[in-house]
Amino acid sequence: MTTNEWSKDEQDLLILLAKRGKKQASIAKELGRTERAVNSQIYRLRQDGKLKHWLDYEHAIILDVETTDFSADIGIMLSWAIKPVGGKVISDVITREELFNGQLDRRICKSLVAELEKAYAVITYFGTGFDNVFLRTIC
Repeated sequence: MTTNEWSKDEQDLLILLAKRGKKQASIAKELGRTERAVNSQIYRLRQDGKLKHWLDYEHAIILDVETTDFSADIGIMLSWAIKPVGGKVISDVITREELFNGQLDRRICKSLVAELEKAYAVITYFGTGFDNVFLRTIC
């Protein structure tokens, strides 16, 4: 069995594309390699310390939001909390005044968006089914 060696340029491009969050299928197509070859090379690069796992990046965060309803058309966001991997919890809560003066969740939406813009990756429990959908609707 022969091995298909990776050139330095290929490895550098693979690292760059992986850090940008490109999917392995896209990387494989761009490099003219199989997905299996790309997956194996990513594993080797991680073992050698040349490429971190996405959870090792300091800007990966864990997100949770609390709302009054599952539907963003009716509900409002009451609070949000973010915990950067390896960091301390950051959060914001709607105030009583905001509830009664009509501002509702506008301020905490803005503060959440500002924190999300700093994130490399966002980890949620049911993000694709609820958090992301709700936040895209109201923020």
